[in-house]
Parts: sequence; structure tokens; C-alpha cells
Amino acid sequence: MSIHKSCGPNRGRLTGLGLVLLAACADPTGLGEAALQVEGMSLAELGQRVETAAARVEITLRPGSPVALRVVVKTGDELAEGERVSGVVTGLDVEGGTGVLTLSSGVAVTFDGETVFAGRLGDAADFEHFVGHIAEALALGREPRIKAVRDPAGVPQAPGDPLFVAAALRVTDDPVPSMIVLNVDRDNLTIVDQPPPDAILTVLGLELEIRVREGLTELVLDLDDRRELAFEGVVDGVRPDAGTFVLVHGDRETMVRVGDGTRMALEGEEIESLTPVARALEAGHTVVAIGEGVAREGADGILALVVRFKLRDGHREDVRFAGRVREIDVGAGRIYLIEGPTVQVSDATHLKVNGEPIESLERIAAALDDGLPVFAAGEGVVEGGSDLVHAVFVRFEIDGGDDGVVEFAGAVASVHLDAGTFELVGGATIKVTDQTDFADGSAFAGLDGVAQALAAGHPVFVEGRGTVVGDAPRTIAAQVLKFRVGD
Repeated sequence: MSIHKSCGPNRGRLTGLGLVLLAACADPTGLGEAALQVEGMSLAELGQRVETAAARVEITLRPGSPVALRVVVKTGDELAEGERVSGVVTGLDVEGGTGVLTLSSGVAVTFDGETVFAGRLGDAADFEHFVGHIAEALALGREPRIKAVRDPAGVPQAPGDPLFVAAALRVTDDPVPSMIVLNVDRDNLTIVDQPPPDAILTVLGLELEIRVREGLTELVLDLDDRRELAFEGVVDGVRPDAGTFVLVHGDRETMVRVGDGTRMALEGEEIESLTPVARALEAGHTVVAIGEGVAREGADGILALVVRFKLRDGHREDVRFAGRVREIDVGAGRIYLIEGPTVQVSDATHLKVNGEPIESLERIAAALDDGLPVFAAGEGVVEGGSDLVHAVFVRFEIDGGDDGVVEFAGAVASVHLDAGTFELVGGATIKVTDQTDFADGSAFAGLDGVAQALAAGHPVFVEGRGTVVGDAPRTIAAQVLKFRVGD
């Protein structure tokens, strides 16, 4: 029988682990040839470990199910490390200066003006910027993914307390598992007399079912005391016989090792070895690896706990596009750019022109018939083997409005500090003047920071509005700019 204790989460300084998990790509210190020290454990052993003291557990959740997929019990000195949750955001509520994110797992993540925001939002993101980003993504039918971190309280949070108060939030474009990593004790675990389920693990107000006898839940004892970290990058080489691959992120190369306890998936399908990854590389695919692992000082790589491999040129690839529109086929829902991909829109595509929502492409086609220049920027996905981008959203700008103001958005291709301008990928040249206003939440308040970010290899994106002051090349004098830095 669980006894709920009154205990609130700690909003103090984040630990090193919390900061590592929020970093776009951690700086690993390696493991050498050591093997991952994990072993299976019984339900009785789980009960014994939480009976007399607190324990750190890492719970991987099954999508849309109360049954826990995997429960890892840590034995190292990790009780003081950052607690965290991750998953897909399905709801947002804001009241005053406090916001609550609802994740697909049912976890409620609370944040406020003291929360640190990171990831693709940019280093200068604040409460309003974060709320706007999540609200827009949900309105567009997208699934924003987050990782939330906090320092643990002195004693485990009461099982029925549903709120995870985030000290830091990271927004990411990469797939993240629905996961809860918390300190627990005997109050959180209830052994069931007449299974199934075998037990109930209650955390953050969720009653998670443990079903070991049916093979639905895996219990794992992690004997390592190594530092955990997240990693991501492009796979540059694979040795299936040695269980290793080389990860490249920017100009940094890291060796990653997999072991018997490593969970791996390629394009969503579980794999038992690195052989399918090697075959994908041999076939000419670009392979991206995203995962979590452990590292030890003085060694030469990361030992992966879980790693997901994606093919950038595989079944689906997320893309951004921008450029001048050459032709519109209203009936087929096609946008043809002068330079760039052919874009397909559907009833689910969100369309805007000069900041105003529209229901179809008819207005855009009419503007082209009138001889007005039209530009488009947006995001979508490309199916494997296709040159057609299926758009999630498209923002159009039409020259010749009553006030002469146009909107623009896209990735920054280059910066020219002497001229006070920057160029968009496939788009216009944007001129920054003394009258240009940098919006609240912009990652940069000048072009120096944009240039430095590009030089460091970070993608930079911008939204804004301004007036057209030239057509050869097309140049827009910016009135308002808002930059963000990608992962």
C-alpha cells in the first residue's frame, strides 16, 4: 500500500548531468574497452532495493499504454544527479507567468520565468518565446518534443504529486523516448497479490504497470557508476565485428561502443547488431545516430545504452524550402519554385500570405496572374526516392500590398557585416538598418552573433517583415527580425 508523502521538487542549480542532457551534443570522455555492467533483475530484487532506501530508476514508457516497457535501477551515486522526463507535447496551458505542458505519457511539466530554455530555440529564449513556439507547433498539428530536467529534492517526490517542475527545458527535432528518470522509494512501488499486473510503480501521479511474467516489462540492474550523457551526429564508419561506430558532430569525432545491453533501432525497427547500419552506409545512405550512453574519464569513447539510427536520405526526411514562386497549380495543390523543390500542399497544410491565413492557393495564383512577385518559405517532408516536398506549412509573401510590407522566413546562408546584410538560403537579401527592431526572444540582437554562430557550424533561422528596396538581387529592408539557433 503506497503512502504519499508531502515533498516538492527542487528548483535550484542544475547538476552537471542536467546540463549535459540539455546540451545539443555532449562532450564525451569515453569508456575504453569496458563492457556495460548490466544484468536482469527480478521483481523481488526491485522491491528489496526500494524497501529501505531511495533508488534512482529510469522508466521507458510504451506509447499510449500504462505498461512500462523497461525499468532500469541504478546502483551508482546518482541520487543527487538531475531528474528528467522526455516525450511529445500534446497540450499547453498558460496562466499568468506559469505554464504546464502535457506530454503524450500523461506527465505534466510545469515551467515559469525562472526556467532555462535550450535547444533549437536559441540561447536567448525566454518564457514568452518558448510558449509561442510550442503554441504555434501545436496549432500547426506538429508534435514538439522536449526534455525537462530538475535537481532532485531531499526525498523522493510523493507518488500522487503529478507535477514535474522544470529547471531547464530543451526543445529538440530529434525523436525522444517517453521516459521518466526519478528517485523513488517504497511508497512508489505496490506489489500486486493477484497479477496481472505484477506490480504498480506510481510516479508523477501515473500508475505504471509492471508486467514481467508476460514479457511486457524488462527489469534491469545497472551496476555502473559512470556519467550519463546524450549524443548525436553522423555515422562516419562502422565495425560490426567490434561493435563500434564513429560519430561525427561538427569537427569532433567520437567512438561509440555497443554491448549486449544496448538497445538499437534503425528507422524505427529494432536491430540486434550494427550490420544493418554498415549495409546502409555501403548503399550510400547518410546515417544519423541519436542516443544516450555512459562515459568515464580518461578513456576513448561512449558506451551506448540506447541508440536510434535514422537515414537522412531514407524513407522520410525533414526539409526546409524557400524561394520565388514560378507557377501554381491550384487543382493539383502544387507550388513550383524558380530554384528549389516542387512543393505539395494538402488540406492539412497551414498556409499564410503576408501573415494572414488562407484556405487555398487561389489567391497566390491570382497574384502571379497579375504579375506580382511571390515568394514562399516553409517546412515539409520528402518521401524516399521522391523529389516532392509534402508541406507542413507554407508562408507566402506577395509584393505590392497596400503598405508595401512583406514577411519572410528561412535559414540564413551568409552574413555580410560590412554591408549590414544577410542572405537567406534560396531567398532574399535582408538589410539591417538603424530602424530594425529585434523581437523579444530573438537569439541575437545584431549580425555579429549570427556570423559567429554560422562560423561555429550552427544553423540559424530567422522570421521577420520589412519592405522591398531592390529586385536585383531581391533586397528587403528589415523592420522586425527574430533569430533562432538550430540544434
